[in-house]
Amino acid sequence: MAVLTNWRHETFAQAIVQGKSYIDAFRVAGYKPHHGNAHRLSLNEEIRARIGELQAVTVEDCEITRESLVARLRWLSKMAAEDGKWAASIAAEREIGVLLGHHIERHETTGMNINVVVPAKSTSIQEWERDTAGYTVLDQMPDGPAN
Repeated sequence: MAVLTNWRHETFAQAIVQGKSYIDAFRVAGYKPHHGNAHRLSLNEEIRARIGELQAVTVEDCEITRESLVARLRWLSKMAAEDGKWAASIAAEREIGVLLGHHIERHETTGMNINVVVPAKSTSIQEWERDTAGYTVLDQMPDGPAN
């Protein structure tokens, strides 16, 4: 659908798409404010179709895709490199890798709650291995955890 032939109707439709209320859009379109007439104008089939068309164009313009994100990140990387901001450029390149699935972020959890037995007397490695033979990390040692 093309632009509405009545400029007031077109202005009203555009104001509605911009988020204005019916009465505010009615006023912007050059009409004398009147709640009933603003609502009646909003029910006009041509205006409703035009509002739908304008909203569809707005949604298409705002659509974010992986390709658009990669293009934006490449541009940011280039601009950062030209300004000598290498950390920012590298960060943008890294994010491109994440988006394209070439870089998988992994985190290693350390510092698990493990009971470690510390013998009361000084022992050699051989004695330690003999005393702890057959136990896994998660097993409780016979003497219990050291406090």
